[in-house]
Amino acid sequence: MLSLRVHQSRPSFGAERKGYTLAELIVTIAVVGVLIGVAIPIYSNVRNASEETVAMDHVEALNGAVMKYSQECWKFPTAPSATGTNDEYAVLRSLQYRFPNLSNGAPNKAGSPFFNPNYDPRVSSNSSDLRIRWNGKSFELLKRGQSGTGLKYDNGNDMRNTPYTFPPGYKPEGAG
Repeated sequence: MLSLRVHQSRPSFGAERKGYTLAELIVTIAVVGVLIGVAIPIYSNVRNASEETVAMDHVEALNGAVMKYSQECWKFPTAPSATGTNDEYAVLRSLQYRFPNLSNGAPNKAGSPFFNPNYDPRVSSNSSDLRIRWNGKSFELLKRGQSGTGLKYDNGNDMRNTPYTFPPGYKPEGAG
């Protein structure tokens, strides 16, 4: 009969090894620290780029509403002045206005409001914010680091629970 003997390996110094050495712990902590040091800036850049992309989609939605408005009203929305953000608000509120029904019950302007009437942005001139500016023909995005004043893009935090209330006798910009 054939017999096999199994040798058990034992620590070379005669004692069983339990746990990790201090050197192993220091190396592990150093490697994790380097990985975190590399990952945080990459995450920050990805987050900023994705926020800019979503803001650009918002600007494109506004510009789409401008085109629908101009097709329905046969006029392009204009702005009263290029100072401050009066022009941005004038065009935005025109897009948010729900045109009243005609006397026969038909809508005066099909598709109105052309943009979400709950959107109520604040003004910002801080170059660390994403801002939306009206350039006289369309909305454009002012990215971080660019100077200028516009409607602050706040990633959904600029929505109200109720639609904007228009004053009596309101007349949208460019509406005929």
